Amino acid sequence: MVRHFRFFWVAAAAWLLFFSAPTVVEAASPEAIGKVGALVGAVVAEGPGGKRTLQEGGAVYTSDSIATMAGANCRIDFTDNSTLSLDENSRVELTEYVYAPNQPSMSKAVLKLFKGLCRAVTGGIVKHNPQAYTLRTPLANFGIRGTEFYASIEPNGENLGVLAMDRGHTVEIWTKVDRLQIKEAGYFTRVSMDGKLSPLMQIPKNVTNQIMRVQQNMMRLKAAPPTMPHRR
Repeated sequence: MVRHFRFFWVAAAAWLLFFSAPTVVEAASPEAIGKVGALVGAVVAEGPGGKRTLQEGGAVYTSDSIATMAGANCRIDFTDNSTLSLDENSRVELTEYVYAPNQPSMSKAVLKLFKGLCRAVTGGIVKHNPQAYTLRTPLANFGIRGTEFYASIEPNGENLGVLAMDRGHTVEIWTKVDRLQIKEAGYFTRVSMDGKLSPLMQIPKNVTNQIMRVQQNMMRLKAAPPTMPHRR
């Protein structure tokens, strides 16, 4: 009887020790939101996990800050089939990204361009939730609605323009003091340092050539061909 009594208390103590011990839960690995579709030169990403050198096919994640060095270009292919191309000496942050094709209202993308030049083509997020894709720059916000667009940051201002546009779509650009719409491809606005937006102007040839040069670099690695300004 005493032996059974002692066994009972030993078992009970072991049971309490097991269930009262702290549970160790491993942090879930972040989910990739895209990958490097093409790359020329040195490109670095920095996120919550630290800094890493990107290679073609390498994953990118929400909150990553991606920087291209001198002479480098890269293209990011996102899970919604949108793309983002960066010229040399550029830096962009993938601030927010959610692609939920079965829950369109949840889809969202916010990118921040800090320096340099980028060119982007929208995909499934804009298709499912047209108001949910925004590019931010130090001076302005660029509401993307089914377009191919570019943005460049210069020492004395910024240029934001539309290279191609789906019919019926409108792009809205706003700052703290100004706002305008672009309803036709091939036009851009100049953002001054005080946040004022210039009247729309045709995209100059030198900008088109710069964008084409970036795309030609990507073409060598089976990237999308360059796009001239046009209306879809």
